[in-house]
Amino acid sequence: MIPCMFLLLAGIALSAQHRPTPILFVVREYLNPSIDAEHHQIEEDAAKICFDLKCPNPYLVLKSVTGPSEVWYVNGFDSQAKVEEVRQAYANNAQLTAALAANLKRKDALLSAKSTESLLKFRKDLTRGPVWTIGQGRYLSVRWTKDKPAIEGTVFEGDDGALLIVRAAQSREQADAMAVEMGTGTYILSVRPELGMAAKEWIQADPDFWKENRVAKGK
Repeated sequence: MIPCMFLLLAGIALSAQHRPTPILFVVREYLNPSIDAEHHQIEEDAAKICFDLKCPNPYLVLKSVTGPSEVWYVNGFDSQAKVEEVRQAYANNAQLTAALAANLKRKDALLSAKSTESLLKFRKDLTRGPVWTIGQGRYLSVRWTKDKPAIEGTVFEGDDGALLIVRAAQSREQADAMAVEMGTGTYILSVRPELGMAAKEWIQADPDFWKENRVAKGK
């Protein structure tokens, strides 16, 4: 796996809303204080690179609004075969991967720790309540745990046994209430529609929210 490629690896959009995303690839960046504006510009440049050089798939960018200062890149796949398909698509586009790698290098001084990545699989048996699909919601309340959850949320499991619990919200107030219900260790991420590459399905489901995304604007 090539980290610089997968930091901006995009997910395969699912054809139907509110059905589970079988595989998630999550990259987490840990930010130094007071660098939001500089980091944001780098991400805007990344989105432009992906749009101009025909990034093969969409990707979701989220920023923490509670808890640790982090940026997440969340990608969804229908199967492991799709993961390999996207990997190969990036490998075949040398101009795109070189431009993304150079842009990524600009972040070195902005990070407080090395970025981490997790490949997670949907756990239907542990999921309770409405199922979250990538691209759904304006906010996500998330919690990592090693214990089997007894709370509502869509659950994904990594190879190390870590569980990610996700609930989607349309407002900050709703996300705050969900975080309280989910308990200690839960924090809130805000979907940043002006960053990343939105899938057409995401835009169709919430066009006003995604109107600033380059895919929606067509430039």
